[in-house]
Amino acid sequence: MKHRIHRAASIFLSGLPTLRANITQPFVRLSLTSICLVTLLQGFGIAQQPSSGIMNEEERVVENLSRKLAPLRVKVIKTKKGEFLLGQKFIDKDDWLQGLSVVLENTSDKTITYIGAGFLFPRQEGEVRKPPPFYKSLFYGHHPDAPTESLLNVQPLALKAGERIAVTLSDSDYPEVMALLKELEYIHSIKTVKFSLQEIYFDDGTGWPARTPFRTAMGK
Repeated sequence: MKHRIHRAASIFLSGLPTLRANITQPFVRLSLTSICLVTLLQGFGIAQQPSSGIMNEEERVVENLSRKLAPLRVKVIKTKKGEFLLGQKFIDKDDWLQGLSVVLENTSDKTITYIGAGFLFPRQEGEVRKPPPFYKSLFYGHHPDAPTESLLNVQPLALKAGERIAVTLSDSDYPEVMALLKELEYIHSIKTVKFSLQEIYFDDGTGWPARTPFRTAMGK
């Protein structure tokens, strides 16, 4: 194969006598030969493959941003790499946010019908200017104050005591989140996110808004 390519390149160059006569600089001759070889390689079906992006493996962590007395307890953090505890550091690639899940357990004695949660992306070191951090909200179930028409395509939630649910950055969420982070000038790979519980409501009409202590929300 190499012999065929070399012979074909020689034939190609020999067909350009005027141009060859004017080539006096070695680097010009080398450049022309490279162009010819690329053209011939493509002709032989040896296409150049696009270079794949290199993803750095660095230390990552999901930290807690919620009240300790919330009626939902974080049990485990799940990534494509494996399972980790909240606050536990682990090594993963730049795309570790894709499919990131926080598994929650209902530690109350009531059925939860709505969960409002999300991920906060702290601003990074080395930024020239620091606008407010990005927060990705995620909702599960029916909010009691939401208009009925807005709930038509929303899956109801009935998380009983002791049951678990995963709050997840889905495959459809991921490109949107990355685009917004770029727009907001996050200049480095994301290493830390903070998980937050915003609001929780139960089937008896009581709730746990983030502004209300858990004891009051639970009627204690």
